[in-house]
Amino acid sequence: MKKTLIIFSSILLLGCTSTNDLIYSQDEALPLTTDLDQSVNSHSKLLANGLGEVTLMDLNIERSLINPDGGGCTFTTGYSVENIHESTAAFGPNPLSFLGYTFRGYGKPRTDGFLWKGIRINIENLPKTTINRGQTTLTNNPQSNAISIEHPFKANVTYQITLKAWITDHIWETKNNNRDNRLDDDDYDVPQSEGFPTVGIELANSPTINGDDPCEARPFVQPSPFVVRNYYKSQKVILTKPYSDIKEMTFNFSTKESKNAFIIYFLPELAERGAAFIPKNAFKISLSRIKIVEKPFDPSHVVTSTSPCNNNGGFRCP
Repeated sequence: MKKTLIIFSSILLLGCTSTNDLIYSQDEALPLTTDLDQSVNSHSKLLANGLGEVTLMDLNIERSLINPDGGGCTFTTGYSVENIHESTAAFGPNPLSFLGYTFRGYGKPRTDGFLWKGIRINIENLPKTTINRGQTTLTNNPQSNAISIEHPFKANVTYQITLKAWITDHIWETKNNNRDNRLDDDDYDVPQSEGFPTVGIELANSPTINGDDPCEARPFVQPSPFVVRNYYKSQKVILTKPYSDIKEMTFNFSTKESKNAFIIYFLPELAERGAAFIPKNAFKISLSRIKIVEKPFDPSHVVTSTSPCNNNGGFRCP
């Protein structure tokens, strides 16, 4: 009788353990819905070292993830002709809880549960002909994207923000893919992009991304020309491999005041106003990692110049 009871208890214990492991694995794969304060305490790995540095955020999104619905933009999608449908599963003006943080987007950046890893961004610039008082000129016709994440930044602290992304020259890709159906061969009349993308980060008071229409078919967004230069820094990303590469970009901010969010801008190469040549370029970017490290205040990262970032109509700000 004792043996029977012991065996029965063991079966119950084993069954409970297996069930709990399965539920835990499912929870790990689902987007978290905690608010910002909870995410900082529970989901960010707060790793302090002997230098006084603390990792506040380390989002590894180099995997296929289903984008939450309700971002505020509607678009057409589907994995086959029979599955074409309208969706709101993209980052837009409405705040969405994603991996424990509150995200917004401009230009419908999104993840996908099957087709790609990370957050997909598409940017492009092509020349557009305009006629003004009988004069024909070429101008930029850009498409850009942005993502904002709510996160507190304290004053008198240095923050190191690192982004990791896979960047592909889309023009080169259309000319060199091996699909039997080469319908995209004539999308561009150059063999590869004639410029490189720029990635910029703004520490902002508000997570709202300002622009005319975050949901339009060809969105364009850029930082305000009046942004304080200490809180916006950018890097041009040079592709050294032909013509797709994974890149890691590091931005250092030494704050003099508190901020509530950061906005990541993805911008194509633009021509200066009045230029006779417009660089044709198009890139697909898959953002796969976002990391924030808090450090003791380092004055060498303070930008004190007050000169405007807007230069002849094309946004340029170091």
